[in-house]
Amino acid sequence: MPRISRGSVFRRSESGSFYIQFSIDGELKRESAGTTDRDAAIEFLQRRLDEARNGRYVEADAVSGLVVISDRAVSRTSRPGPVTASDWT
Repeated sequence: MPRISRGSVFRRSESGSFYIQFSIDGELKRESAGTTDRDAAIEFLQRRLDEARNGRYVEADAVSGLVVISDRAVSRTSRPGPVTASDWT
């Protein structure tokens, strides 16, 4: 089982947004919480810690890469309008 820190929430001076940081087996993880609300940032940190404890943590950079790949696949279709779940089956 990985060692996971308690984590923390902080605000960078150049940004109004809060950031979270924690470590998994000594490796520091840091990312934007995407909010200016401290309570929402704490909830986001708790979700990320829960993901890490349960082996479901995925780095934010890895997730954004998946979205880009998905957007490229969608943009190559000739179908107009929004994409729905049935478009992927």
